[in-house]
Amino acid sequence: MKMRVLRISGAMVGKPLEKPIYDENGQLMLGRGYVMTEKDVAKISRALVIDPEGDDAVLEEDEDIDIEKIVDSDLPFENLDLLNIKIDGLFENLKRERELQKKIRNSAQIVQDVCSIDEDLALGTIMLEHESRYTVKHPIHTAIVCEIVAKKMGWSQESRTSLICAALTMNIAMVELQERLHFQEEALSPFQKEEINKHPLDGVKLLKRHGVTDDMWLTAVLQHHEMLDGTGYPSKLKDKAIAEVSRIVALADIYCARVSGRYYRQPMLPTVALKELFLNKNDSLDSDISAVFIKNLGIYPPGTYVQLANNETAIVTQRGERINAPIAYTVLRQNNTVPTVAIKRDTSLDEYAVKTIVPPSRVKVVINRFQLWGYGAFKRPKVAKRKQLRVQVTIPAKVLELATISTYEAVILNISLKGCFIRIQTSPDKEFQFNKDFYVTFRLLNRTLENIHALSRTIQRKYDHSLIGMEFIELSTEHSEIIKIFISSQS
Repeated sequence: MKMRVLRISGAMVGKPLEKPIYDENGQLMLGRGYVMTEKDVAKISRALVIDPEGDDAVLEEDEDIDIEKIVDSDLPFENLDLLNIKIDGLFENLKRERELQKKIRNSAQIVQDVCSIDEDLALGTIMLEHESRYTVKHPIHTAIVCEIVAKKMGWSQESRTSLICAALTMNIAMVELQERLHFQEEALSPFQKEEINKHPLDGVKLLKRHGVTDDMWLTAVLQHHEMLDGTGYPSKLKDKAIAEVSRIVALADIYCARVSGRYYRQPMLPTVALKELFLNKNDSLDSDISAVFIKNLGIYPPGTYVQLANNETAIVTQRGERINAPIAYTVLRQNNTVPTVAIKRDTSLDEYAVKTIVPPSRVKVVINRFQLWGYGAFKRPKVAKRKQLRVQVTIPAKVLELATISTYEAVILNISLKGCFIRIQTSPDKEFQFNKDFYVTFRLLNRTLENIHALSRTIQRKYDHSLIGMEFIELSTEHSEIIKIFISSQS
């Protein structure tokens, strides 16, 4: 996909951008809606926007481009960057905050959105995010792991939301202390030990003062440092006295802390962290949940640097069919030169098999996250991730838009087990929103599939209709089987 030059002028100062702006590497500089300042004009005299038509002509300020495609292509990174800002601001103004519960739930939705779009990208941020404050990035990383693991365990979206809220607020009562401890090399003082031991209790009190009544959320915050063998705190609970939600948060918390490192020590290699935490012999952690962690994070999680059998250094971008055979991209050749473009390697092949993990401190290269994961100007089809067969259809449907309680006649144009692409006839002034709840009803194989919960993931606005890509949420076993049989009959 080509880029066009956008000429920034003083006339744009004080106005929200209608188009995201990128640098020459395809990395987002300013998102849509950002209000320009005079400093921005001076700093970005010539910026870039995506040209969906492949035209090399200069894009004038008022020229129209397909905004929806650009927003959708960069959604994961934009959301993660936004989430860091949200959590940072929330923790900074905690004493004056009046909408804590609402903002945390909104943040939990962002985590779920990012993981739904690209789990591998979300996991990659855990290994590669170094700029944010530890007290900000750590709860986000923990929440990402919680969402992925709980979803694989079959948890409902509502329960996963409570779990994520707990992960984001597990240390909310000791934010300032945690930031100091991240840089502290000396032993804990008696006062610090006391603060740490009571921060789960203080956290629950703080959340209750802000109106939180969600039992699952509060329980996870209270128990996230309890251990099955009774060595945890604050209550030294054992075995079944510790809720499953708390066990998941505890594992995710410890794992993310180990692989992120501290100011005074290097991050622990993922293989070492997994061995120490999830193959432990002291029965302090839940072995069943540990197995789910290992299976779904992989031995070489996304964001891990590895040395391949051909002596190239590569970065893992996607988990493979086997936990020890991920997809990676070469960032250093055998002679330590940097390739012009990162080279895709399937480590399930003997010639590119992973030999060992390489500590990040030994890899002196600058990576482009947009290029490696295929977003922004480097948008590419996620062929390896689209294992579900999608078939072309023309199926009448009824669509309920939950936000406005409006029902529309629609036609499903293609369908898979993951979702569907729908055409909705509407008036020219009707605008649908991204990541909103819809309920879709249609007939398949002489059966009515009623009120399937779906989220809008892509939107193309036309004059008298909209084309909406929808992701199915919580698809029932019965509905899943009907769709699967129908797809098989069409292929």
